[in-house]
Amino acid sequence: MQVIDYGGTTGGSFVPALGTLGRAAVQRGHEFAVVATAVPGATWHQEVRDSGASLRLIDAPTELAGTLAELRPDFIHAHFTRYDLPALRGARGAKVFWHVHSHREDSSAAARARAWVKYRALGRGVTALVAVSQEIAHEIVAWSGPAARVRVVPNGIDVDRFRPPGPAERAAARAALGIGAADRVVLFFERVAYKGGATVLAALGLLPGVRLLVAGGSAAARAAFEALPGAIVRERAADARELYWAADALAFASDREAFGYVLVEAMACGLPIAASDIPIVDELCDGLASVVRFPVGDAAGLARALETAMRVGDTAAGRARVAERFNVTGWADAMLRLYEA
Repeated sequence: MQVIDYGGTTGGSFVPALGTLGRAAVQRGHEFAVVATAVPGATWHQEVRDSGASLRLIDAPTELAGTLAELRPDFIHAHFTRYDLPALRGARGAKVFWHVHSHREDSSAAARARAWVKYRALGRGVTALVAVSQEIAHEIVAWSGPAARVRVVPNGIDVDRFRPPGPAERAAARAALGIGAADRVVLFFERVAYKGGATVLAALGLLPGVRLLVAGGSAAARAAFEALPGAIVRERAADARELYWAADALAFASDREAFGYVLVEAMACGLPIAASDIPIVDELCDGLASVVRFPVGDAAGLARALETAMRVGDTAAGRARVAERFNVTGWADAMLRLYEA
């Protein structure tokens, strides 16, 4: 059973990975169930069912105990944070895995105290704490999680879907967004402040003639980007692949990140990247000439990195790394091997 507090209306990168895991589990003869928070207007429910999983929707952690008692799973894999302790309390002898996908964002003294207690409790009861990166593994241990129970399983993507476009596919993706053949376009995914939107906004002001393609973020953030000449701003991306295909470089300006799906998706699509010099970039992209670093928060540095990235001709090494290390089929196999162990 996968227990997820996933609040997106579309599947993003997480739900397709979960579907791949479901299909692999069913092929090995296992039953696969997903218990998820009910999200009004969500379009990914059928995607989960198509993987061979049974799907239960709940509205609150208090509803989880009854579902666990009814289905009596052998393995409970809790994703994100809302259902981790309720899953542990209702385990009834099941093996429990807690998947840590992101950094803790509240650094107040009270939040730190709660986190310390929580990690101690989880550390005593869970079979394994699954980290999406070495960066997150170090954080788990720093918050008093037991190092012996931490397992690092990097996220994976569908490398058959995220691939470099052919000339006609790239032309169609650009035409759909109103991008001219000679335009230079920088792609940025906005969501929260730590993604570096302010740095991207300032950097594009230093690159006259370069257009910005933005997906996501608050209404206020989108309004700020829309003030840039030639900016293309979308509230959300129904298909992120088309955005990678339309762009000439990705701006990855986060000041911290647990994994960075957009990094590996861009690499898989053959898109060069200007990336802030943070630990996860080193972990995922070290040694790649198609990933140009700049200091965190340095708008002028980002502008220079983008200019360099847009001149990169060979991105094959980045795609090869994704296929080898971050393929979703490999991720699903690693998850099943972890359960079986």
